[in-house]
Amino acid sequence: MLQKVCEVTRVTVLKRAENPGINRTPTFFYSSAREGMADLLAHAPEASRQQTGVLLPRYIGWSPLEGSGVFDPVRESGRPFDFYALREDLSVDIDDLAARLETGRFQFIVVIHYFGRTDTRIGQLRSLADRSGALLVEDLAHGFFTA
Repeated sequence: MLQKVCEVTRVTVLKRAENPGINRTPTFFYSSAREGMADLLAHAPEASRQQTGVLLPRYIGWSPLEGSGVFDPVRESGRPFDFYALREDLSVDIDDLAARLETGRFQFIVVIHYFGRTDTRIGQLRSLADRSGALLVEDLAHGFFTA
């Protein structure tokens, strides 16, 4: 349960405790990222009526066997959602993201670091999230050199 999430600015969610001693932020363990995302959306800090949505990248993985670990919990939460554009290399189109954030509708921004590559402009994404009051959720499931 993430009831204390509103007291922190960063939370790490891992599938298992590989090296619990390295984590400096509150860490919650789930059997899947899908389960962790569902819990986060269910126990999110209070937001304004307008700022409850989830902003996702336009490219989301899906399989007939498993569905989508990223999108299914968002859809099942009943929260409004929208998709921001990506550039040809699958990095975030910052101009499109900024324009969508200006609507004030989003409490969460989901950034997926595709194929293990961290978006090199993550600092800009963090700043946009902070300015809009949205929580930045990074999917680093395939991130290089991560726990």
